[in-house]
Amino acid sequence: MSEKATVFLFCVAVLVVSLRLGYCNQVYRAPSRQDDLLGSVEDVEWDVQTIAREIKTLQQDVKIVKESVIQNLPQWMTSVNSTLANFIKIFKYIQIVSHFDVVYGSQEKMYFVTKTEAPFDIMVADFFCAVFGGHLAEIKDEGEYKFIVNFLKKVGGDEFLIGGNDINEEGHWVYWHSGKPVEYWHWSNGNPDNYKGIEDCMAINLAIGGFNDVDCKINKKFLCEN
Repeated sequence: MSEKATVFLFCVAVLVVSLRLGYCNQVYRAPSRQDDLLGSVEDVEWDVQTIAREIKTLQQDVKIVKESVIQNLPQWMTSVNSTLANFIKIFKYIQIVSHFDVVYGSQEKMYFVTKTEAPFDIMVADFFCAVFGGHLAEIKDEGEYKFIVNFLKKVGGDEFLIGGNDINEEGHWVYWHSGKPVEYWHWSNGNPDNYKGIEDCMAINLAIGGFNDVDCKINKKFLCEN
């Protein structure tokens, strides 16, 4: 065989071997790419299932919130309307009662009484006191009572409402702001008498000298402290 023929056959042999090696390599690698593809598909399927579960959970949460809103909306609206009504009352009070007479008591305690008489509402009056840093007066002892009486005589007027009341239970007198029972008593003669069954608020009456039970809607001044 000539030298040229030998070289040609050698080149053909090398080409055949190269092609076979390349084919084997492709056959060997193909399963790896297929596994990768299957893994990617499985990941996508898992993500879809997870998203579906999350959507279902969100739908349940939305349903619960919707039911809660429907159930509680009337109560919320009642509360909003009640709060709005109280603010309207307070605004009217501000229009009517624009100033206080003020005096400082012992231990830097301050008392202030409305200068103008207005229809009394114990809750609104206590809130009105709070706007100015106080609450409806709560008298603790004889010394405090005498100090207040002297102050009220200078202010002028016959009767001034304070925080004592038996609105919730007849005969059980407590202070509106603190909820504590009234422990100091200075009832005027014959009182409390709950006249006509409607006298559930406590006032200091200068004319008869002492506490008097009065109608909680009476048109009078009221006394605050802080």
